[in-house]
Parts: sequence; C-alpha cells; structure tokens
Amino acid sequence: MSIYARETHQIYNLNQIDFLKKNKNYKNFNLFHPYKFLIFQGPSIVAKIYKYISNDSTEYIPETKTNIGLSMILMDLDIKNISISSSLESDLKLKILSLGEKKKVKIYFSEKFNFVSQL
Repeated sequence: MSIYARETHQIYNLNQIDFLKKNKNYKNFNLFHPYKFLIFQGPSIVAKIYKYISNDSTEYIPETKTNIGLSMILMDLDIKNISISSSLESDLKLKILSLGEKKKVKIYFSEKFNFVSQL
C-alpha cells in the first residue's frame, strides 16, 4: 500500500500519540508532524518522537516544507521519513531527493497526504 493511501493523522506531541494508541488500531497509519509546529519545537522533538514510536507499521513523517537546512538536520539525526513541499524549486528538490537517497531517507511530498485529523 502506498504511504499516501494510508490513514494520516497530524500530531505535534507525545500525548496525541498516546491517544491514538489507545483509541485506534495502532497499525498501518501515518503520523505527520506539521512544519508550523516543528519549526518552533526544533529537531530534538523529532528525534524524541521517532524513538518513542517503536511500531514498524506506523510511519512518523516530519514536514520541512521548503526548509532545506531542517531537512538536512533531520537526515543527520537518522530520521528515515521526511516530507517536503512540492513547490520547492526543482533544483533544490533534486538535491534533497539525491541526499535522501544517499542517506537512505524516504522523501515524500506534503501535498499528497490525505489527513484524517488536522490541526
């Protein structure tokens, strides 16, 4: 199943993840961390949430939009999924995709996700 076809929930803290664990079948869905929260929380929260989620069938995807520096920091933190904006300039998009391939990071496009819950 394509990651874009999976149920996707927007989250920004551990309490929301705990709520989803209790009230949902904690399998085969995406946890999407929007840029509007991530930019204020910083990359350390991404690393903490990434470690907190130990379920292989749940994907945690932080969004970096057009922030190239944040994308590179998250790749250096060994985050395996990142979402960027499809409106990113094509040469920068190619560079991020290339870097993601080298670091074994899957790069997705934020606009393609269908959200079940939005913030």
